[in-house]
Amino acid sequence: MLATTLLIVLGALPVVALCVAGELADLPVLQWLGIPAGIATGAALAWWWGSLAQQRLVARGPELLATVSKER
Repeated sequence: MLATTLLIVLGALPVVALCVAGELADLPVLQWLGIPAGIATGAALAWWWGSLAQQRLVARGPELLATVSKER
């Protein structure tokens, strides 16, 4: 759980950096660039983490299915 939280925080760092830099430099353009940066970062991380999940499911899917399908 901690690792997931850290990955989410690391994914948000570029957006936060742009917003803080825009506020400190009094440049609204930098703050507005946080929006496309957030969209691009979110899309890239969703694609990357989705492929990792797919690889893990392919590797461990049969065991997971056997565990879930057991009747009590």
